[in-house]
Amino acid sequence: MEKTKITITIEQDGKTAVETTAGEETPENRKAAITDFSEIEEMTEKEADRYAVASDLANVCEYLEDSEVIKIRLIVSKAQARKEREENGG
Repeated sequence: MEKTKITITIEQDGKTAVETTAGEETPENRKAAITDFSEIEEMTEKEADRYAVASDLANVCEYLEDSEVIKIRLIVSKAQARKEREENGG
C-alpha cells in the first residue's frame, strides 16, 4: 500500500499551535501544504474538533487497515463533492 504524507498545521494568533506530519510526501500533499488558511479569523469549537480528529488520523495513518482506508476515501470523496458544489454556487 502506498503511503501518503499528511501534514496538519493549526495556527493561533500567528503562532503554530499544532503541527502533525505522517507518511510520504506527494505532489498532492505539497499542494495541500501551501493552502492559505489566513482568512480564517476564529475557529469554532466544532471546527477545532474536526481539525483535532484529522490530526489524530494523521498520527495513526500508518496503522490503518485497507478497509478503513477505503472508508476514509469515501468520506473524503463526499466532502470534496460538497466543497465543489459550494464553490460552484450549487
